[in-house]
Formats: sequence, C-alpha cells, structure tokens
Amino acid sequence: MNTNSNTYTVIYTTILVVIVAAILAFAASALKDKQQANMDLAKMKTIMLAANMGQTTDGNVDKNADF
Repeated sequence: MNTNSNTYTVIYTTILVVIVAAILAFAASALKDKQQANMDLAKMKTIMLAANMGQTTDGNVDKNADF
C-alpha cells in the first residue's frame, strides 16, 4: 500500500479517530459515577462554606454533612 497517497491518509486518520473516540467513550462511561460523586461533594462543600461552617477540605466534607 502506498503510504503517501491521500486515500491511505484518510483511511488511517478515520481509523485512528474511531479508536480514540471509543476509548474516550468507554472512559467517560466508566468514570460517570466518580464524576457525579465529585459534583455532589463540591456542591456540599460550597453550601457548607456559604453557611459559614468553617474551613472544609474534601476529606472532611462528608463528616460534617448532617443531611
């Protein structure tokens, strides 16, 4: 196969894009639960800081939350 042809370049690029898209789709679906947990933790941290409950870190937000 002639690696300098336009057809080879288009086919190679298309295959590469499909493979990378599949990997990214798998990673996004595999990490969805962790992303949701992080968004919930960030929301709790923001609410606690707005209520003047003192300095909070990611490690102790869950311990301080009573809801």
